[in-house]
Amino acid sequence: MPTCVRERTRGWLAINGRLMHQGPLNNQRLRQLFGTPPMSEISIGEAARRTGLSVDTLRYYEKIKLIPRIARDPGGRLRYDERDLSQLRFVQRAQRCNFSLAEIAELMKLRRAEAAPRPQVQQLTEQKLKEIKIRLKDLERLQQELELLLNLCRGTKKGCPIIERLNSANGQDYSFVIDSSE
Repeated sequence: MPTCVRERTRGWLAINGRLMHQGPLNNQRLRQLFGTPPMSEISIGEAARRTGLSVDTLRYYEKIKLIPRIARDPGGRLRYDERDLSQLRFVQRAQRCNFSLAEIAELMKLRRAEAAPRPQVQQLTEQKLKEIKIRLKDLERLQQELELLLNLCRGTKKGCPIIERLNSANGQDYSFVIDSSE
C-alpha cells in the first residue's frame, strides 16, 4: 500500500507527489494496484473474506465476547490485525472439532492463560471425544435401521413399510421397533 495517497478523484491519483491516471478508482482497483492493505488496516469485510466467516458472524463473536473487543478507527469502523485473525482461525478449527461456542470460549480463556492449561484442555477434549463416540453409535444404529426399512420396502408390493414404521414410532425418536411378524 502506498505511504501517502493524497487525492483520489475522477480517475486521477496522486501518490507520493506523483500524479497517475488509472481509470475509475475504487477499493477493488486500489487493491489490484497496490495489493492487500497492511494488517492494521483490515476492515471487517476484508477479515470476513480472509476467514470465510460472514460479517454478521464476526460481529456476533465480539458481541458474545468469544473474541476480545476489536479495535476501531476514529470513524468507529472495526479494524482487525493478525492477532484477531489468529483468534478467529482458532475458533474455526475448534468448531471443526465439534466444540460448542461455550466450550470454545473456555478454550480461548485457557489459550490466553499464563500457566500451562494442559489438564483443563485435556479434560474438555476427553469429554468431547466421549460425546462424539456416543453420537457415532447413535448414527450407526440409525444407519442399520434405515437399511432395514429400505430392505423391507424393496421386499414388499403392498403399502409402504417406511411410512408405516415412521407412523408407529409415535414421534419419540428415530428408533423403530421391528416386529418379526412380517
